[in-house]
Amino acid sequence: MANRHGDQVDQAAVLGVVLAAAVSISAAEGPWEPIESIVGLVLLLLVKAFVDTAQAVGPARRAQRLALAAVIGLGAVLMASWPLQKLLCLLNWGGALKWMLVVVWIAVFVGYALLRRHGLWPLRRFGAVVRWL
Repeated sequence: MANRHGDQVDQAAVLGVVLAAAVSISAAEGPWEPIESIVGLVLLLLVKAFVDTAQAVGPARRAQRLALAAVIGLGAVLMASWPLQKLLCLLNWGGALKWMLVVVWIAVFVGYALLRRHGLWPLRRFGAVVRWL
């Protein structure tokens, strides 16, 4: 399947690599570091550049959209992990980090899946953001 630039890309492989990177980084011990937020951003840019669900139809499209939303949610969790950890430590809520990251993943997963399913019409006023999505 070709991406929007006409290059042949195995989209499942791209999602698999992003998933593996997200899991390996999040499984590391110790506090979150700024590099993990940067890696999360890079992974999201990689998905954006090489994954296109527009060509699939029916149940395959729905499955691709959900897989994409799940992986984008993991990238968002990586991006939010270090700043959220710092914020929660300042508020003395350090123990809430793991649950906050789950909330971030659920919000991004559900939000992205719904926006891709029902279209981006609620975000039309944010022109540049909508074109990027």
